[in-house]
Amino acid sequence: MTDTVFTNRTISKIIAVIGTRRFYDALFTLLERVIKIDQCVILQLDKNNDQSWLLCRNLHNKHIVNTAAKSYVEAGFKSDSNLNIFRSIKPNEVKLLYFDDLVAKMDPAYRDQYFDELGLIDKVSIITASNDYRYYINLYRGKGRDPFYNEQIFKQDSLDLVIASLITRHYELNHSLREEGSLAFLTERERDVCKRILQARKAKQIAHELSISVNTVVTYRKRAYAKLGINSRRALFALCEGN
Repeated sequence: MTDTVFTNRTISKIIAVIGTRRFYDALFTLLERVIKIDQCVILQLDKNNDQSWLLCRNLHNKHIVNTAAKSYVEAGFKSDSNLNIFRSIKPNEVKLLYFDDLVAKMDPAYRDQYFDELGLIDKVSIITASNDYRYYINLYRGKGRDPFYNEQIFKQDSLDLVIASLITRHYELNHSLREEGSLAFLTERERDVCKRILQARKAKQIAHELSISVNTVVTYRKRAYAKLGINSRRALFALCEGN
């Protein structure tokens, strides 16, 4: 059972900043302290079935996302056991899917690569849609955590419906944050540096364009990579593919 007072206060704070950059820190408080997750990955599909990352963050292991991001974009997505549901979800519909209900039909190689090798032991997926986009919200727990299903946290407090509504409304209110995808929760300077890296700029070029030193560029890059859970340009490109 969750602390209802704290949960309601946290949700109220999220609502107060929905559609702004402050939304992410408030959302992470709910995910980490109430739902007690270790990793959050949110993808979207548009009307053309083109996929892109909206959010990809491991809250405890800084480089765990880097391990799997590129391979999931290139191949893992197609093997995801929830893919057909994700593609067929109707506007305003919400589906809650537990790992325990899917593991029996999951490809063993997929489970090894995206769960066992990363130290992740459980996942719950919330799939929903607006008129123009479908959202695939994946919440993970690592070793040492209790399974989501055992706690029944979503059924007790209807948090799946709350999270689906918050995510959908947030991106409907601010399309620029949708376009920034995984970079949206970074600071302005961290985003500036990452965007230029994605444009194939070198550190000296970035420093000149932003009127800062090369060392400062490196500092912002390190901070951004740590928040994103990556450690290379290649991983940054993988996370931002489609955005």
